[in-house]
Amino acid sequence: QHIPTKQLNYSVIDEYGKLVSVLVRHLNGGGSNEQIANQRISLLNQILGITMRTMMADYERSKRDKIVWDQRPWFRLLLNLIMDLNSPSSTLDPISYGILRVFGGAF
Repeated sequence: QHIPTKQLNYSVIDEYGKLVSVLVRHLNGGGSNEQIANQRISLLNQILGITMRTMMADYERSKRDKIVWDQRPWFRLLLNLIMDLNSPSSTLDPISYGILRVFGGAF
């Protein structure tokens, strides 16, 4: 007997990850190169903080409602962000250690 499975659609998750990546990559609030790098790291830190708090709220809600928490969208989002923000790029290479530090703090 064949049990139908629900097709998962991650297009919103993928596009949100790309949006965050583009925002961090192209942020230019003015100032010296060091100031721009600090602005990019700060923006990523704020976005990841909000994302992690939202993920934890989703987990707590599913625990409270006694439903199984689906971690797959969150895993996909975080994996996409790590992959996009650590790919070779002339704008992000100078702050690659800062990006890894922000991810390490978020996890």
